[in-house]
Amino acid sequence: MVRTLLKKRKHYKKLATIKDLAQDYVERHGKRKRTRSLKEDHILLKNIILPYFGDKKVEHISRRDIESVHLRLANTPYQANRFLSLFSKMFSLPIAWSLRTENPVKGIECYPEEKRDRWLDAQELNQLWVALNEYPKHKTAFAFKLLILTGARKNEVFQATWD
Repeated sequence: MVRTLLKKRKHYKKLATIKDLAQDYVERHGKRKRTRSLKEDHILLKNIILPYFGDKKVEHISRRDIESVHLRLANTPYQANRFLSLFSKMFSLPIAWSLRTENPVKGIECYPEEKRDRWLDAQELNQLWVALNEYPKHKTAFAFKLLILTGARKNEVFQATWD
């Protein structure tokens, strides 16, 4: 059993490129993620991680390599931070499999992000209310009106009970 495990680990070590790691990550963790989140991961993998690191060996990726890419993404801080987050999660796999001892992403500071809230102005709110009035018997229209009037979260309204 131990010999088989060591043999598999040795074999994987020979093959372990970032491309292989990305595939393992998607197969093992993709099932647990929301569709939108997984789609965003695929975009980051396709546009950033695989072009920069795809053929590199997992054990040869350094913090400096990751910092270099993070610096190149400085003009898109949200994307740069999502890149760090995804890459950090990906590197938890080889650590668990004893292919690496530490996560090279750990300690790299994220860029500051400004909170992005968008509020409807009075005119937009009136237009929405008029549109909702066109569906007087739809539960969704009632729910949206309740959201607007109370400021409650969507899940709070849709999961509310009478008690």
